[in-house]
Amino acid sequence: MTRQEIFNKVADHLLTQGKPALFDEIGDCAYRGQDGSMCAVGCLIPDELYTPEMELKSVDTLLKAEFVLPGFFYDNYTLLSDLQIIHDSVAASGTFRYYSVPSTDPASVVDKWCSSLAWYAENHDLEKSPKMLERFASYLEQQDRELGS
Repeated sequence: MTRQEIFNKVADHLLTQGKPALFDEIGDCAYRGQDGSMCAVGCLIPDELYTPEMELKSVDTLLKAEFVLPGFFYDNYTLLSDLQIIHDSVAASGTFRYYSVPSTDPASVVDKWCSSLAWYAENHDLEKSPKMLERFASYLEQQDRELGS
């Protein structure tokens, strides 16, 4: 997979899923959540390669350990680590800030991801994914309707 293909798959996955993948009630993020959800990196791990022992480990740790992962993980370590941070955090003034308890408002989570992913794309020579473009177009249409009222 190319960097753009990875970015598009992750962005579209997160915006479609609409909620973080959580490991437990405390709010620890997971590659595979208890409800079948998947995080930014988890959606890139084929089911046949996933093991529960991966949970609560960073991308860096997965790559250094004996886990079998798709080859593109090794060539795109920084991108994958950054996307993991975006899943696990919210954007704050162009930087990422960890949060300990995910928002219970799905729209808020999706908006924060969309903003973080847009900032990341603009600053890392990537195009916005199709779902991001749809979301921005929808937002602009809503703004036009509100201004026209």
